[in-house]
Amino acid sequence: MARINKILFVINSLSYGGAERALSRLLFELEKISSDDEYHIILLEGNDIAYKIPKSCNVRIVSQKKSLYKSILFVKKYIKDNGISVVLSFLHFSSLVCSIVSFFYKDKCKFIAVHCDSISSKYSQGISGALMRTICTLSYSFFDLLVFKSEAMMLDFNKKYNLSNINCKVIYNSYNYNEIITLSNVKPNDFKSWYAADKFNILSVGRLHKQKRVIDLIKAVELIDKDINLIIVGDGPERNYLESYVKKSKITENVQFLGMRDDVFGIMKICHLYILCSEVEGFPNTLIEALICGLPVISSDCLSGPREILDENDVLPKVGLKNVEYLKYGTIYPVGNIDLLVNGIENAIENIVNNEVEISKDYSIDKVSLQYIELWCEE
Repeated sequence: MARINKILFVINSLSYGGAERALSRLLFELEKISSDDEYHIILLEGNDIAYKIPKSCNVRIVSQKKSLYKSILFVKKYIKDNGISVVLSFLHFSSLVCSIVSFFYKDKCKFIAVHCDSISSKYSQGISGALMRTICTLSYSFFDLLVFKSEAMMLDFNKKYNLSNINCKVIYNSYNYNEIITLSNVKPNDFKSWYAADKFNILSVGRLHKQKRVIDLIKAVELIDKDINLIIVGDGPERNYLESYVKKSKITENVQFLGMRDDVFGIMKICHLYILCSEVEGFPNTLIEALICGLPVISSDCLSGPREILDENDVLPKVGLKNVEYLKYGTIYPVGNIDLLVNGIENAIENIVNNEVEISKDYSIDKVSLQYIELWCEE
């Protein structure tokens, strides 16, 4: 009889976010292809669960507010009480917790840290930054394996830390191609209230946070002397500021704020262009989802993910990039350069195409899930 693996996933929460959505998707696929294994999830803060998880998963919540001490005690006890054999932590706080817990179970349990964003974006320069880098170097040394969401993310991490003695592996986020395509063919019921059939419809999807630089896209639309309808899907702390800017700039007829939606793929299908303006990313899910939906894309050349997705040869952003580049799967421009973003948009308007391309890298959910299963099957 095959041994039952008891797998524990530890993450800050399952509120809206790319890492959270990727974990939700992964859990459902794992349940299908490896049903003999046992899956557990610990949420370290809050009970706001935005993404569905399989009913067979055992879910526990530590507390409403982030607490390092409570989290360490909770995870440590849970591993012991449930005979956990493998622990996977997602995001930095969860990894810090698990690195400390690993000290007590080093020979009894396999600990894996899954990195979901670039390490350069997390810590500032100066004394505080140096202190955090020292803590990270120490804490990650306790893990048996570090998993990164992109090659660029792994290179960035290794540039910051000297952890050559730790095993590292890249596993991309997963996507259910057939499901995305099926959902993209369902036109949103309310599309007439925000879609402009007589304009060029540009889409932006994501959390409205300063690092997403959505303001750059709004300013670019403001500068373009053409009929554009900008559709912004998402919510966040920047929304009031962005809406206020649109109102003061008198471009309310050209910018639509839709808030959170569960029909994003249907929206992607009817738009003409998708744009990502981020200052930093982990591995931008929406960029790949837009490509799967056949939507042309423009992205900032940020760390990490966009260049790796849109080009077959390069993975890291180009230092000193001073122009727009037209790569195999989309257009890329320097972060924060609104004039070059305008150039990219104007070129897209003049050359409207259906971007039905076959992505060379395999991001399929079944392949990625098997890569995760291999992690705890390897001795």
